[in-house]
This record gives sequence, C-alpha cells and structure tokens, in this order.
Amino acid sequence: MVMETIPQLSVVMATYQRAETIKRTLQCLAEQDLEPDRYELIVVDDGSTDTTPEVVEQAAGKVPFTLTYLRHENTGPGYTQNRGIRIARGQILMLMADDIWMETKTLRRHLEFHSRTNPDEKSALLGSVFQSPELN
Repeated sequence: MVMETIPQLSVVMATYQRAETIKRTLQCLAEQDLEPDRYELIVVDDGSTDTTPEVVEQAAGKVPFTLTYLRHENTGPGYTQNRGIRIARGQILMLMADDIWMETKTLRRHLEFHSRTNPDEKSALLGSVFQSPELN
C-alpha cells in the first residue's frame, strides 16, 4: 500500500483567461527551493475560454509537486477561490493570484513564518508584490 504524503502547504490559485501568464506562474512554482512533497497547487479555473485548461493540464505532467485542476462555468473570484480552499489538504493555506511570479524562496519562507508563530494562532503573511512590467 502506497502512503500519500499530506503537504504542509496548499497553494490555491484562481484563474481566468490567463493562458500565457500562467505558464510562467507555474514555472516559478516548479522552481521553488521547497521540497515538492511539502506543497500542493490547486488551480481553479473560472470558466476560461482561452487555452488555460490545456496549459495547466500540460504543466501537471511536468511539475514536481501535486497539481489539482478544477474548472467550472464563470462564477466570479470568490466562489472560485472558495472551491479551491474546500479541497486544500495542507495545514497552511496560501492564496495567490495567477500572475504572481514568485522568487524561488517564497514558499519556504512562507512556511518558516508560520513555524515561528503559535500553531494554534491564526496568522497571515503578506509579502511585497510587484507588478511585472511584462503584464498589461
């Protein structure tokens, strides 16, 4: 019997019509210096009509972490994020936008922050986010 590892961190990303942007976002997540069995990514597509489904499905076979892809008809960002949150398995949850191109140390540092806080305490972390000049 194979025992599945429960990730420490669940990253939930809502997306809509971001096929080109999400390619790089997924690559940045694949290049994290955190061991890939310590995090999972849940991508929830809010009814994109571009090639977002194909981009995510292609990436799922290449990334070193567990990637779950959900898709539904366009309902809005709140419903979309909540759908991902409901299936998250990690003890710690990170919500991220589909156009965030993280530095390689981001997920590790996120877990380090939470390990320094009281595990029973509800804590949140907000880092610096800069809009990429490549995005419109």
